[in-house]
Amino acid sequence: MSPYGQRPLEFGVDVVMQSSTKSLSGIQMS
Repeated sequence: MSPYGQRPLEFGVDVVMQSSTKSLSGIQMS
């Protein structure tokens, strides 16, 4: 019973947010 299985939409949003944060961090650092 993982929270991801119950709320796939929120899990997807979380993944996108993490990817966006990493991309922004990479842009700011370069």
